[in-house]
Order: sequence, then structure tokens, then C-alpha cells
Amino acid sequence: MPLPRLHLFELEDQGWFPSVWRNYMTDYLRHVERKFGLHRPAMPILERLLEESGAERIVDLCSGSGGPLLDVPAEWAEDGREVPVVLTDLYPHPESLEATADGGAPGTAEYRAEPVDAARVPA
Repeated sequence: MPLPRLHLFELEDQGWFPSVWRNYMTDYLRHVERKFGLHRPAMPILERLLEESGAERIVDLCSGSGGPLLDVPAEWAEDGREVPVVLTDLYPHPESLEATADGGAPGTAEYRAEPVDAARVPA
């Protein structure tokens, strides 16, 4: 018997939610992900999807403070593979820019400072 679908939302995705708490929450999630390398099991899946789709970059919607895709480009660069990653969020966290500021060096992610709505992604 399938489980019923629950239509839930994340508090930090609400416009009325205090930005200071939103930033704490996304920073915490980024710290936990990086500390424990929670992205590593997804690496082979990402590689396969890139090969099958022919995509040359990854655009991450709803990135928060960067999370898993901060480390993915650097790990690929160690293997000689350069895959640009663009991080976006409806509520960008400017302090996260410091974590990704690199001048476009290989093996790093670019964090867009302007808001991007995942329901209306610009070209």
C-alpha cells in the first residue's frame, strides 16, 4: 500500500521567514553535508546523468548556502574533469559567496548573487 502524499513546505523557503534564521539553517545544513561528505554516494549518479544527457554544466536550484555541490567540482577536478557548477537560490545568502569566491578557478562552484525562483528559471 503506497504512503499518502504529504504536501509540506520548508519554513526557510517562506518570504516571511526571518533571513537570519534562514541563513543559520542553510549554513548548518552545508556544514553537516561537508563534514560527513553526504554527497559522495551521489557522485556516480551525477557522472552517469552528465554523460547520458550530454550536459556540460550543472545548475543547482535552491542551493541555500551551497551544500553538496560546493565539493563536487573540486573532487572532479582532482580526477582531471572540469564540470562548471552554478549555485542559485530564491534567497541568496551573500556570505556564502565568500565560501565559493575563487575567480572562476577550475574545480569550484559559482554562486549567483541574484535571486532565482526554481518555478521560473531564467534562460
